[in-house]
Amino acid sequence: MKTVLFLVQNHLSSCTILADELKENATEDLNLMLRGTFTWQDGEMSENSFEGIKGPDSENRELKTLQLQRSDLEQADVIIVVSFSVEAPLKHLLKATQKEHTIIRLSELSGRSMEELEEMLEQNRNDDVMSELRQKSVELAAKM
Repeated sequence: MKTVLFLVQNHLSSCTILADELKENATEDLNLMLRGTFTWQDGEMSENSFEGIKGPDSENRELKTLQLQRSDLEQADVIIVVSFSVEAPLKHLLKATQKEHTIIRLSELSGRSMEELEEMLEQNRNDDVMSELRQKSVELAAKM
């Protein structure tokens, strides 16, 4: 089983959906972790941004967002960098681990940025966002 860590800063709704889609599109079993620096605490997500993470199976989701810990980095095989602003702290933290990681930047994938997708969720454009995130999950699965 491969452990995949999503390192987020402020794209919580869209990353949660992307992680769920990745799990469905992966060709192997994945242990997914959503970890962040929690800088999004300065501002709250709008009510509509939560619409994207609702759905028939939203109550059954196992993915929890937690503060990034060194042990998370030691467990991770793949680290998905969601926003540029987390790259500098990640480089610093990786120096403390002995493990080699595959690092994938979402900015390298096709389609809209995570910032744009998060804004679309806030505008309640959930179908458009889901389509984009499904495509990104297919690209991610192919890179792993």
